[in-house]
Amino acid sequence: MKKLIVYYAGEWAERLLTVERYKEVAYFIEDAPQAENTDFWGIGAAKPIYTPDVLQKEDPEEIVIIISDNVRCKDAKTVLEGMGFRENYH
Repeated sequence: MKKLIVYYAGEWAERLLTVERYKEVAYFIEDAPQAENTDFWGIGAAKPIYTPDVLQKEDPEEIVIIISDNVRCKDAKTVLEGMGFRENYH
């Protein structure tokens, strides 16, 4: 099973993820450096938040990235494509 990563923590992530799906999330990503090494407390359990740089340590073939905020989706897509990730694949 591939590692599940969610780009953007917050209200939209809480609305998007079911309890079971939230349990499967390895961590969240936020663009803001001040969010790094903090936790997202969605659905009563903490998950770590990192900046996009953490993806450089991941094997692209072993992860799935979900963008949880449709308003900031274009920004996340730009960052991810700049790192070599492809839409509907990673």
